[in-house]
Amino acid sequence: MMIKTKPILLLLIFFVHLSAQADFYTHRLENYSVTEKTWRLSPSLNYYDTDSNFDNSSTQFNPSPLQKYNRINTEILIAYGISDKFTPFARLNWSYVKMRDLSTQTSTFGFGDQTFGLNYALIREPNKKGVEWTLQAQVDFPGYNNLSAGANTPPLGDGSRDITLATFLDWPLGNNPNNPITIAHFGVGITDRSKDFSSAIPWHVGIEINPAPTGIFFGASTFGVVSLQTDPRSTVKTAGGSLAMGSFVYDARNPTLAHLRLDLGHHAASYELGAHLTGGILGTNAPKGITTGVYFNFYFNRSKNAEPSTDPTKIDPNEYEYSNRGAIEYGYDCKVTGLNDQLNMVRINKGRLGRVTNS
Repeated sequence: MMIKTKPILLLLIFFVHLSAQADFYTHRLENYSVTEKTWRLSPSLNYYDTDSNFDNSSTQFNPSPLQKYNRINTEILIAYGISDKFTPFARLNWSYVKMRDLSTQTSTFGFGDQTFGLNYALIREPNKKGVEWTLQAQVDFPGYNNLSAGANTPPLGDGSRDITLATFLDWPLGNNPNNPITIAHFGVGITDRSKDFSSAIPWHVGIEINPAPTGIFFGASTFGVVSLQTDPRSTVKTAGGSLAMGSFVYDARNPTLAHLRLDLGHHAASYELGAHLTGGILGTNAPKGITTGVYFNFYFNRSKNAEPSTDPTKIDPNEYEYSNRGAIEYGYDCKVTGLNDQLNMVRINKGRLGRVTNS
């Protein structure tokens, strides 16, 4: 199969001049591709909890003076398939952060790290039921300013601006690719961060099990980031920034982190409702936390795209792939097209039914 390179180059050139911030600790690398003329609307609510870090030898320790760091993320993702190849998307984030030590408790709220990007489908089987290979450029930028925050205000993020270029592969498992029960998901990318934070390789490997076209689904995945050790600051801290009471959720140097995530939910052609439990399992210079959350994925027009009509009276001849022939159903506005006096016959067309003109 030949792949046109011009749209891919345009995609990369457009984003290579941008920079953004990736929230490594509460988001996984995710494929946001949807089918043509399909809207995806995805609100979610996540709760993150941590009181410990992984040090530079992957040993867990409790930073001082931190007792507890909690974060609530409320988000809404919007994606739209403007064609069979391109899907632009954006994610709006609002966060509430609370920290406490032995003597004090501080909190803040506001816009967190915002996201926008573009996905390009290199290979896509009809209706996303088969193999899918995509490229994605994603930009994350801070919706806050740590420099203007108060001295006792916990940070909403590192405040850096990063860019992520990634590729994804969805592979159905089983003998029936048109109705896959199990789908394997793979993703890998590269993220370049501003403010001297280390570049990193985000990755994602998962499996999704759908016992029936409509009903319960299960998912299991592991994901994370691998630091490329490009932070120019010479000394790797043994504790995070003072604004985060020592937690590596802020100002970590060369962080590497791996998570394990489990999903359970209900799905149909036009929606997915799910809950997940995610925990950090291994890392260096990164926080060890647990995230619980619920999410909703609504797909508008997806059921129509997934199951196109086969009734020739309801679709155009071009959509039907050949002109309608034979007796379908006669309408009231039919016209006389011929006469035969010898046989006493009148020839008429089949009239108009909906959008189909029968002739």
